[in-house]
Amino acid sequence: MKIGISLAVIEFGLTHLLLLNKIGIYISHLQFG
Repeated sequence: MKIGISLAVIEFGLTHLLLLNKIGIYISHLQFG
């Protein structure tokens, strides 16, 4: 059970990092573009 929960947390964290990365790239394009 704990393994499943930690896998879900890791997956959620990775998805969040990808989203933040895309948002950061978008903002930097707005600032420097």
